Amino acid sequence: MTWAIDLGSTSIKGCRFDLETESPQLLQESSHDCALLKPRPGWVEHDLAGMATIFGSLLEKIPAGERVGLASAMHALVLLDHKGEPLCDALSWADTRSEAQAVELRRLDPAAYARTGTPLHSMAWPAKLLWLARERPDWRARLHRVSDLKSYLWEKTTGQLAPMDRSSASGTGLWNLANQSWDEALCQRLGVAPELLPQVSDRHQMDWRGRTLFLGGADGPLGNLGLGAVAEGRVAVSVGTSGAVRRFRSSAVRPVDGLFLYALDRLGWVEGGAISNGGSVFDWLRKEYPLSVDEMLGVADRVEAGADGLLVHPYFLGERAPFWRSDIKAGIGGRREHHDFGHLVRATLEGVAFCLHRLLGLLGSDEEPLRCTGGMFASPVWCQLLADVTGREVAVGLASEATALGAALLTESEPMVRARTLPMGRLWEPDAAIHQRYRGIYQTWIGTDPAIAR
Repeated sequence: MTWAIDLGSTSIKGCRFDLETESPQLLQESSHDCALLKPRPGWVEHDLAGMATIFGSLLEKIPAGERVGLASAMHALVLLDHKGEPLCDALSWADTRSEAQAVELRRLDPAAYARTGTPLHSMAWPAKLLWLARERPDWRARLHRVSDLKSYLWEKTTGQLAPMDRSSASGTGLWNLANQSWDEALCQRLGVAPELLPQVSDRHQMDWRGRTLFLGGADGPLGNLGLGAVAEGRVAVSVGTSGAVRRFRSSAVRPVDGLFLYALDRLGWVEGGAISNGGSVFDWLRKEYPLSVDEMLGVADRVEAGADGLLVHPYFLGERAPFWRSDIKAGIGGRREHHDFGHLVRATLEGVAFCLHRLLGLLGSDEEPLRCTGGMFASPVWCQLLADVTGREVAVGLASEATALGAALLTESEPMVRARTLPMGRLWEPDAAIHQRYRGIYQTWIGTDPAIAR
């Protein structure tokens, strides 16, 4: 059997797979909440001590003789002193304290995006490191090296220093696509010496107490692997706390403007875009009515497509692709006296689907069904809504934890070959009449977008 541990934004999951069958089977799963810390408005951090406890406990429960692949949320930055102790909790992708520095870097070095494939945004390392130098010189003076979330937990648990995998490195905003090394121009601008940055490895493994640990990769690209979306024309869609669309590419070239380009490993790349507001919109909706997610989805299902003219631009956490600005505000348009909570839920979910639809248009690929994963796709209401908005077939993978499956597949010798044979899963067909209606609503939604109106 093969295990995977997926270090997500708000939970850590342990999964056991049987990879010996034609279609990999998820045999066991455990999920452990690890809430993000929000010490100040705009500050969002991973609880390193809490995550280390959960991670170590999960590893201990895996029997000796088993293989364990790792996956991790992207972009988190861990600041370490000379003893390897963190200066603070890990800065999450959702942390926006460095928005001013991101704006400054976009002005000073606009070519950095083309060199790294990652937009200069507060989620990525360059803005965070510039914030550190400007706002916390005491931390900067004590900084000995930086790490990513997964490598830090590996080191903390095993006592062995781990490199950074290529896919996680490619999402930092400091990795040069052409040279496949840390970007010298950005490092010089930030005053970051090479010895501060981790070594990068495609494949790294070690024996630990009878188990073989594989460093694995970043959650986004691994989602493509676990869904079989690793052939030209195949697109993966993930919607959990946030969301993303990603298309496989066999070479590292400049992405379409507004999108990113991240490595899977040396075997391939994924081009796409991330939205900041996926399932997290339910947190905002709960402020109106404290219902469960399932209850809210049920309420939305009783409202007709289009929410009777109510439009929501769900930028509650700012927005990443295609704008890459943390300062964008959410918008509600067309609200009338007769609109109730059901209309609001429906319009908010449609807004999330419209954000994904916009990114699919930038990718320009419509040959195959969308291969989908993430907690939102457990809902038939959401699956049908996305199919109707996009006009695409929505395939929900048989393995509910595609990112974890991708990490498990990376423990094998030819993961790409195996992944391309994975079945798509259950198909949701778009309703042609509803899709036609959504085409007009989408144009109105685009025309009233507060992010464009600025």
